[in-house]
Amino acid sequence: MKRALYSFDHSPLASVALLLILGVLLMPMALASEDDEESTEHESASHEQGHGGILPLLTGVVALILSTILIVANKFMPLARNKSILPAAIFALSLGAGIIHLLLIEAHMAEAFAWGVFFTVVGILQAAYGFAFLKWQGTKMHYAGILLNAAVVLVYVLVRIFVPPFSPTGLPVDELDMTGLLANIIEIATIVALVYNLRKNR
Repeated sequence: MKRALYSFDHSPLASVALLLILGVLLMPMALASEDDEESTEHESASHEQGHGGILPLLTGVVALILSTILIVANKFMPLARNKSILPAAIFALSLGAGIIHLLLIEAHMAEAFAWGVFFTVVGILQAAYGFAFLKWQGTKMHYAGILLNAAVVLVYVLVRIFVPPFSPTGLPVDELDMTGLLANIIEIATIVALVYNLRKNR
């Protein structure tokens, strides 16, 4: 398998960026319990924001901002370009998407147990992939990330066309909430970044 393009030992700038990404993206997880206590009072507001309230949405926005900063830095900063911090952007996107799905487990578990399990599996896979990609960046690892995120996006589209398994209503999902759309944007951005990184290093 191809040697990792990113190294904590040889890219201090990227190391600092990754620590900031990890800290900021994991903060919503710590605040989730507090958000749950206030969810009853803000139920109508949360409904407008989508499943899970503001935390998943905030996570997605932060992931996109941080990954954008890293991608811009990777393009215009000589040090960043030479050391390649693009994998850090892929890490931010994948971890962000994973945390969004993990934060939505409870909301979807209330609709159907199987849906909650699906969000758990997807969230764990996306978050784990983000960490794994920092160490292993071979061709197969790129394709694995592309397939994983493409599959999740495809499921999002299909359940809005056909009746999903275990649907409590027996109808296709008819909502297009902000959090779901943002998660799909992040997953598509992850696919684009992986394709670009794969072609750039061939």
